[in-house]
Amino acid sequence: MDIPYKSWYAAIPQRHSQRTYNGKRLSNESLDHLENLCEKFRPFAGVRAVIIRETPQGVYKGIVGSYGEIKNAPHLAAFIGDMSVPVVQEAAGYLGQGVILEATSMGLQTCWIGGFFRPETLEHTLGLGEKERILSITPIGYGVSKKSTRDKVMSFAIRSHRRKPLEKMVTNSSKELTPWSRTALEAARLAPSAANRQPWRFTVKTDSIIVSTGKVRGVSRISRRLDCESERTLDQDIRQLKSIGREIISWAEREGTAISKFTSPNVPIYLISEGPNHIAAQIGMMKFNEYSVLKGIAAIREEFKHHYNISVTDSDSAVLITGSPSDSSDDVYMSVLADSLKMRAYHLHVDQKLRLRLPLVQAIPNTIALQMAAYHTVLRYNPDKESFKLPHAEAFKIY
Repeated sequence: MDIPYKSWYAAIPQRHSQRTYNGKRLSNESLDHLENLCEKFRPFAGVRAVIIRETPQGVYKGIVGSYGEIKNAPHLAAFIGDMSVPVVQEAAGYLGQGVILEATSMGLQTCWIGGFFRPETLEHTLGLGEKERILSITPIGYGVSKKSTRDKVMSFAIRSHRRKPLEKMVTNSSKELTPWSRTALEAARLAPSAANRQPWRFTVKTDSIIVSTGKVRGVSRISRRLDCESERTLDQDIRQLKSIGREIISWAEREGTAISKFTSPNVPIYLISEGPNHIAAQIGMMKFNEYSVLKGIAAIREEFKHHYNISVTDSDSAVLITGSPSDSSDDVYMSVLADSLKMRAYHLHVDQKLRLRLPLVQAIPNTIALQMAAYHTVLRYNPDKESFKLPHAEAFKIY
């Protein structure tokens, strides 16, 4: 088929991940159009797309319980690959994004789902070959006009609308870009990726662009070929999380007790983080504030370097919250907090013995540890306290 380059290119900046839909069905004409596209758009052997007109019950699942689950999407597309094909992941990504851009150009919303769905609910309707596997799916429908609190938290945690500047993605950025290469790279920069990690790197040649995958902090063990494959690792982490509850509580208790020893009454504590761990920092801040022994302040790691540090005083407390394993940049940051700013600094990161690999999951035990820290701070300085500040307690319930 002739690829509709103009309409797909125009759809690139309009596409975004939508998790909550209004349930309105597409017209038969629109569904026929998408099915026709899937039949004709076969750019690579070994991969195909299929439109499912009726979303099966239970096909979607959340990250934890219903958190992050797709809601009320009436239709979906499944992207299927023959696993004997060497480049099946890349081919499925190319094929799937074509279908998604066509849906976007029709005014519809979608969301790449690579791990949090139940393939067994679809297999009987798809007629899979012996070596075929459902690599990914996308809901298709009309999104709700207003995001729910859960959707906002999810978008914030993965920084879904932020994109790296081109100079950080082009390996030979000193080379002057031609108009065609800049246009192509700007389009690629807006491409979707799991947790918005953007693992691609580009080397610009005179008449071509070489695409490779770079190391992404915190998720270096994850396949980046079909980028949404990281959701499968996330699924594994969640199962691990559910199986080690006692170990997490014991670890969080130890970390919380240690952090409380770095606090003082009426002296602020800065909870410094980035990415998913900023949710942990915000919840920790609310817990410190509702106990009222001292003020908690959640700060973005990069912003603290440029703004917050001018207002801190000697002996203010700070907790740097990071993914695990930590790296040399964390050591440098801790050195600045403790040695240059003279803060009482503590580095919170999940023990590798817990075997949690992704920052999004590691943020959960970090959250528990910060709540433990607030609790043990009260035990140290105001053990007779009996109640919370009601407004903060009510606000806390949204999490």
